[in-house]
Amino acid sequence: MSRNICICVDESKASVRAIEWAIENVVRSGDSVTLLHVVPLEKYVVMSTDLGELVDEGEDNRHKVEARENVFVERDLVPLLAANNIPVKIEAIKANSGEVGEGISRFARANSPAMLVLSRHDSHHGTAGAIRSIFAAATGGSHGSASDYCLSHCRTPIVVLHLDN
Repeated sequence: MSRNICICVDESKASVRAIEWAIENVVRSGDSVTLLHVVPLEKYVVMSTDLGELVDEGEDNRHKVEARENVFVERDLVPLLAANNIPVKIEAIKANSGEVGEGISRFARANSPAMLVLSRHDSHHGTAGAIRSIFAAATGGSHGSASDYCLSHCRTPIVVLHLDN
C-alpha cells in the first residue's frame, strides 16, 4: 500500500535535512512525498530606516519573494527526492506568521497524509525569537511554534525534527 508523506519546507537548510531524514527513515518503495511550502505573509513586511515603522513593500516584492522561494524548492529540494525515484508533489499555502501551524493542520485534514514531517526552528535564538518569547510569556501564550500547534491539533502522525544548524 502506498503512502503520502508530507514534509513541511521553507528556505532553510533544515528543510534539506528533513527531506534527507525522511528518505533515510520513513519513505519506502511506492510512497510519494508532498512538499508543503508555507509562505508566511509577514515575510513581505520589512523594517524601514525609522525604528519601529513597518513598510509593506507591495505586490511586486511579494511576487519576487514567492518566486525566489519557489526556485529554492524546485532547485534544492525536489532533486533530493527525484534522485531517489520518489514521486513528489509541491503544495504552497500562504499564512500569517502566527497561523502557519493552523495552515499545516488544515492541509493535513484536507489531504490525509500518512505522516507529517516538520523541522522545529529554534525560535529562542536571535532577536525576533527572544522578543516573541517575551511577549508570549507576558500574555500567557506559547511562542507561536507551528510544530507545537500541529502536535496539539492534528490527528495525523507527526515527526518533529530538532536539527542542528
